[in-house]
Amino acid sequence: MAPNSATQGSDPMSDSDLENELRKMDEEDARKAAEEEERKKREAEEAEKKKREEAERQKRKEELRRKMAEKKQREAEEAEKKRKEAEEAERLQKEKEEAELTERIRLEAEKKEKERQEKEKGKGKKRAMEVEVEIVESPVKKTKTTENAKAGTGARRPRAKPTSGPADTARLTQRSAAAGPSKYQITELDDQDDDPLWTPGSGLAGDGRDETAVLRKRGNYDAKGGKIKMGGDNECGRCLRLGKNCTEQSDAGKYMCEPCHTSKQKCAVPTEADKQSHEQTYELIVEQRKTRAVQTAILKELKGIRAELGTRHLAMVSSIRSQTKVVDGLAKDFEEFYDRLVLDDKVMDDEAHEKARAELDARLAAKKNVPETSEAGSGDEGEAGEEEDEGEKEDESGSK
Repeated sequence: MAPNSATQGSDPMSDSDLENELRKMDEEDARKAAEEEERKKREAEEAEKKKREEAERQKRKEELRRKMAEKKQREAEEAEKKRKEAEEAERLQKEKEEAELTERIRLEAEKKEKERQEKEKGKGKKRAMEVEVEIVESPVKKTKTTENAKAGTGARRPRAKPTSGPADTARLTQRSAAAGPSKYQITELDDQDDDPLWTPGSGLAGDGRDETAVLRKRGNYDAKGGKIKMGGDNECGRCLRLGKNCTEQSDAGKYMCEPCHTSKQKCAVPTEADKQSHEQTYELIVEQRKTRAVQTAILKELKGIRAELGTRHLAMVSSIRSQTKVVDGLAKDFEEFYDRLVLDDKVMDDEAHEKARAELDARLAAKKNVPETSEAGSGDEGEAGEEEDEGEKEDESGSK
């Protein structure tokens, strides 16, 4: 047993074995440390790679957002540019249409003015021929008269002197052709007569002058034919020839209304450019007269309807008042009848009934003896008596 114990207590490993074992352990530790270092390095590289990729991703997102914003801005600018171009094109089209309309109106006005002048020239030639016939047939000197006043045409035609030649005849013809108001003025003057809203001072002949202005010369003349200054309530002769009311009068001492004064235009025959701001054609005046006639008819009909409604309202009020009087009378009669039946909030007995009946009979007899008693009063009392009899019968039946 001793050798075994000695053997167990001794170290069987040698020094070389221990060194090998220690070397192996050191190698294992170095390997693990290298692996750990490699792992940490790899993790650091992966983290750096992820960080770099995330930064690149964010940068790309910002770039895409910037490009999208720029694209939207370009689209908005293009849309705004297109809208402005469309508005500009529409404005130019409107201006073109307005210019065409203005030109067409101007051409129509020129055409009408030309036709009017040709018509007046034709009338002047006719007058000149008549003047020549008068000269041949009647060489005796005559006084000037107004022949057209007899015919009712409303234009003055002066007679020529017996010694007048062809040149004088032409001069008289031209003067007579220019005399008299234009068709616009005549229409406007006639239109003032049936205007329900016309007030003194607002029309062409509303300030004390002769309203038969169709016989008046062109220009600024009073009722006696004298030249007058413009200003105050007088009209501008230029507007008067155009058939336009002067709503804007100039100050005292000026010869025309304010628009004519500011445009430096004298009271002469206006040009087509001057007519644009004062244009009032014959067709427009005719339409206004038709509209005014319709308005007058409507107002007349409305007045009739209002009068009929007022009559019916008065009849209804009178009927209600009469019915109210009847109802009040019946209520009063019933109240008196009830007061006769009830005494101290109790129904009267037979004795009280007899007494009340006796008093009622006495009053009725007294009223019958009076000759001035009205039939209506007796009728009311008779009704009251009948109601009292009915009340007595009801009381008797109730007592039974």
